[in-house]
Amino acid sequence: MSLLNYSDQSKQRMITQYALLATILLRFDLLVNPGAIPSINGSVFGQQLLPVPPLAEQASIVRWVHTAIRRSDTIAERPRTQIERLREYRLSLLSACVSGEFDVASAKQMNQANELLETSGA
Repeated sequence: MSLLNYSDQSKQRMITQYALLATILLRFDLLVNPGAIPSINGSVFGQQLLPVPPLAEQASIVRWVHTAIRRSDTIAERPRTQIERLREYRLSLLSACVSGEFDVASAKQMNQANELLETSGA
């Protein structure tokens, strides 16, 4: 994807996204005026230097960060989905036990039999 094919609006959005990402490099803790309400002086902030690579590299960095964020969101969603499925399973087991559809005693015997099979190497 070439930057030459970007609309002016797309270029501006990409440049803005890169600028926001680049501010991560700033040490805000060193720029803040301490006090009851911490603040950053505009002139101090304005003197900070940010790396400004060519537009093509900025676009590449923005795409990489967006991909990494999507990947981490996907990874974070897996445990949530598994937890939800386990909750549903737990509720269905409780419901089956209460309604008499599931016999806890025979399940214990089945579990013990499975454990014996596993330890015997079968």
